[in-house]
Amino acid sequence: PVLADVTGECSATAVAPTTTDGCSGTITGTTSDPLTYTTQGTRVITWSFTDGNGQTVTATQNVIIDDVTSPVIPVLADVTGECSATAVAPTTTDNCAGVLTGTTSDPLTYNTQGTHVIAWTFDDGNGNSIVVNQNVLINDTTDPVADLASLSDVTAQCEVTSLTAPTATDNCDGAISGTHSETFPITASKTVVWTYTDGSGNSTTQTQNVVINDTTDPVADAASLSDVTAQCEVTSLTAPTATDNCDGVLTGTHTTTLPITSSTVVTWTYTDGSGNTSTQTQNVVINDTTDPVADAASLSDVTAQCEVTSLTAPTATDNCDGVLTGTQTTTLPITSSTVVTWIYTDGSGNTSTQTQNVVINDTTDPVADATSLSDVTAQCEVTSLTAPTATDNCDGAISGTHSETFPITASKTVVWTYTDGSGNTSTQTQNVVIN
Repeated sequence: PVLADVTGECSATAVAPTTTDGCSGTITGTTSDPLTYTTQGTRVITWSFTDGNGQTVTATQNVIIDDVTSPVIPVLADVTGECSATAVAPTTTDNCAGVLTGTTSDPLTYNTQGTHVIAWTFDDGNGNSIVVNQNVLINDTTDPVADLASLSDVTAQCEVTSLTAPTATDNCDGAISGTHSETFPITASKTVVWTYTDGSGNSTTQTQNVVINDTTDPVADAASLSDVTAQCEVTSLTAPTATDNCDGVLTGTHTTTLPITSSTVVTWTYTDGSGNTSTQTQNVVINDTTDPVADAASLSDVTAQCEVTSLTAPTATDNCDGVLTGTQTTTLPITSSTVVTWIYTDGSGNTSTQTQNVVINDTTDPVADATSLSDVTAQCEVTSLTAPTATDNCDGAISGTHSETFPITASKTVVWTYTDGSGNTSTQTQNVVIN
């Protein structure tokens, strides 16, 4: 017989073929070859057909095993991770090989953010193979976590020039140091925002208080301030200085009104920019020890005939009080020559003296009140005479005197004399007529 090929992809089993014989009818072939084959390729079975009469023929039959079906294309799930991911070889099924495990020359483990592709090859061993891609997705979506629940305040008197960066822990990057956008130095209290950012751009923030609180008073540069001394007044003061822990050199201020004309204690105040103050005192000593100086080197004599009823006070100049008018204790009017002592006294009790001569010198004779005296007449004698008068520039009315002896019994001329208190005299005659 002509035997048809027996075929299969994975295996094939031959069924004994038959033929016909003229005598025996249908004859079933026999063979010593295997009937079933599972190996790829072509096998040949030799069949024998023997009738009962000793007649035998042989025929060959090809058994062809040819796997032409590719493995089943699997749907491979993405392999994901936040920091890293490792792929496990996937499997598929094959019509002949059964379960196939994929193979690849690509890395199985990835720790770089992004999408990576692994090309898996599934080979059934019979020349059929497929390549299936599997995505490995590394995508960090977890924010860093601050290591401390809260950050301690940073305190300073004046300024903060640096901050110690706090840390956070990231699921992928591990320890991360915080960053901020503040400008140094920080001179006023504020809240600093620390940002923790991992390599994937995930970030969290945490705040920290920076407290600037200057509680330190300025310190005077000099342990004590020298006294300021003057004779009359102080019109200005040189401000002392202090050093402040934050503001550096400070200039003192005071509230004393200038000029200062009497001794006092000035309180200097040093105030820093935070309102902290300290004080320091300074003695201002006004001590006028200079006597007034007479304006004239000497005073002219004051002269008069009879008396001086007033004097023109001389002046002196004082270093503090300026022009001073002299005073004196002489009783007016002055009727006899004397020396007047003028005293110049300033407001501080400093004095100087100056003398002035007052010269009383009456050189004027008395002046008879009548131009001429009437004759005195009598029959026998004159026993008394009425004294005529004169007027003196100093003594006023003066009665005349004479040296005659009473009674006067013969005609004569009587000489009347007028004498003032200064010894100045004048005379006037009067006729005595005895008839």
